[in-house]
Amino acid sequence: SPVSVNKNIIGSITTTGSGTTSHGFIGIYKQNVTGDWSINSNVIGSTSTAKSIQASSATTSAAGQLMMGIQNNGSGTSTISNNTIANLYNAYIGTNTAARTRGIDISNGSGNIQSNIIRDISSASAQVASDISASVIGISISSQSAINQSIAGNTIFNLSNTNPTAKVDVDGILSYINSSNSCIIANNFIHSLSLSSSDNTCAINGI
Repeated sequence: SPVSVNKNIIGSITTTGSGTTSHGFIGIYKQNVTGDWSINSNVIGSTSTAKSIQASSATTSAAGQLMMGIQNNGSGTSTISNNTIANLYNAYIGTNTAARTRGIDISNGSGNIQSNIIRDISSASAQVASDISASVIGISISSQSAINQSIAGNTIFNLSNTNPTAKVDVDGILSYINSSNSCIIANNFIHSLSLSSSDNTCAINGI
């Protein structure tokens, strides 16, 4: 039977590293296992407390520094719905493209991602990268084995990168999958994405 991860509250968490040592965080993590999961009605972070979950080290670690609300790295189908992911912060200032800040990340298997609220997620990263390696993404699907993906009815806002000079990208939704697989992206509301960089080749992408 499917694994159910429902109605949990995860917040008030700070990781601390050093100038060259990183410590990231993932709120709910489906490891490289087989099976269907239901991830429903969880709160990761806080709707009222700024930086409720933060990787606080302004590190330049060569390993990067992850900050993710939900990550699916297993096969099967994950239904991710009605979750609130808010006030996550990644203080990483290096250039490694593994320093990914995500609301929801599907890197394996298939995902039905519906009616989630993803807001107030920020990174200071200087990584010069786009597509699946962009510094901040609200919802990212990069699984090449995925079939019949759906991203619908989600609200995504206040995503930002605060690095003052680097060529960085911020994306609301990214679908980076095999062209032979289907992915329906519909009825999402994305707004208030921002960058602080002086580099005029930076990019903000809604979808």
